[in-house]
Amino acid sequence: MKRRWPAITLLATLGVLALTIGMLQGSAFGGTGLLKVASVTPKKAEVGTVVAIKGSNLLGATAVKFNGITAVFTVDSNKLIHATVPTGATTGVITVLTKTQTATSAHPFAVLFDVSFMGCLTSGKATVPVGTEPTLGVGWTMADKSYMKPFRKSTVTTLAVNDAAAKKMSAAWDRKGDFAAPNKWVTYWGYDTKTVFAKGTKMTLVFHVTVTKEFTDGFATYEPGAELFPGPTCVLNAV
Repeated sequence: MKRRWPAITLLATLGVLALTIGMLQGSAFGGTGLLKVASVTPKKAEVGTVVAIKGSNLLGATAVKFNGITAVFTVDSNKLIHATVPTGATTGVITVLTKTQTATSAHPFAVLFDVSFMGCLTSGKATVPVGTEPTLGVGWTMADKSYMKPFRKSTVTTLAVNDAAAKKMSAAWDRKGDFAAPNKWVTYWGYDTKTVFAKGTKMTLVFHVTVTKEFTDGFATYEPGAELFPGPTCVLNAV
């Protein structure tokens, strides 16, 4: 009686080899591996910002969506996609789709909305799109860069949010040294609300800049106690 083990062994070996080759080909072309979104950088940004989406098996991506809104994107490699936050996007997960799979980010991506704080202080109100996180920045223009450091040392900046003192002005808005215009320099403060506005949300802000010791900005001299921004009220409304 003849033994057939070698043939069976050979067939089994060929089968494993074929399966291995198929898996390698699928992985190389982004076709069969598990689609995954591992991280998004930055984690929050305004419309128009390009974000980096890292993951696995991204080569077959056919669409990228920010909370359901389709974005323009480029697939840079099997592990990297760059996508632009689309107009109309709101805070929510980022989704990557292929012909056969869908993967979402583990955490919501926050869509920021830059409020014109000076306009808000002037009019007393501003509107924020529902589903976005408002950020605000306000500054003081200097005739020369050299005035900025004395200005910061000679004033106290405060912000009240819904009648409570803001614990910390956002360092992300500290733009001291930015060139504003010919022979003009500007120093900024800002506030990141860290609140995604739902419909009907309102937030009242009062911003003060008070002089603590005599200071000149190249245009005028201010005495201690003078208010450079006399505390106008700004109300944000979600629409």
